[in-house]
Amino acid sequence: MACDREVRRAVSGLSGADAKVYELIESMESAGIVAVPELCEAVKASTITFVGFSCTFGDDGERSIDIGRHGFFERKTRSRTENLLSKLRDLEKDVRFTVFIDDMEFRRVWGWSRSQESLTEECEFQIELAREESQIPGDWDVELWSRVESRIECIPKVCLNTELWHQINSGVACAPINYEMVLKWAAEPAQSRALDEIARMRQTYPRNRNVKLSELRASSVTGLAVYSHAGEVLEFLHPGAIFIHSADHRRDHMLGYRRTKPLPIIHPWR
Repeated sequence: MACDREVRRAVSGLSGADAKVYELIESMESAGIVAVPELCEAVKASTITFVGFSCTFGDDGERSIDIGRHGFFERKTRSRTENLLSKLRDLEKDVRFTVFIDDMEFRRVWGWSRSQESLTEECEFQIELAREESQIPGDWDVELWSRVESRIECIPKVCLNTELWHQINSGVACAPINYEMVLKWAAEPAQSRALDEIARMRQTYPRNRNVKLSELRASSVTGLAVYSHAGEVLEFLHPGAIFIHSADHRRDHMLGYRRTKPLPIIHPWR
């Protein structure tokens, strides 16, 4: 197949430390690397950039938020991520890892009524607390997603990826990216097949087994918008980054719906 030939060509084009980096990543992969040719390009960079989202946790009563014991800050996941980055540095590669905390998730996905300002402030406090308790390695960058979105929303489309905006928005060149626009896109009939696939995937989770597929489909619009928007924002701000996915690998494809180029994704948990 052409796709297989492209992968083999990309891997065979690596040499020296770059080839060793790929071999290391492949040896730790637990679910299958996404976009191998793009991954091969990324490992050739003088600094290999990794990014990922760390899961958040909150109680049903909207009273508390917990960041430090979940996602990349959970002990086993943190240890395995540190192990990967350490081994890459042993190969004399400069490595950078940025973890995003989605402080917008509580209102967008969970439907919380608390103000975004109070949620963002509490997430900031939780990050500081996690650092004090050594749950965040000192060489990791941690950013709130609301801050990231605010940066991209200030950039006119004409200054961004012209090809992408012609494909998605028929060449409108003055309005900035924003989540509300993507949410409307996710609800359009053109995304029906994607929503069906997401709903069927979610129905396999124990908590959703008794939930009707139609209900899951309706609530999947938000999930599609959140993931797709994250994927396109990362393409603009971190075009050469490798995404480390700490959540369900079956959601990988959701990051790519609004991108012009595939996002290399790894799951180094083996």
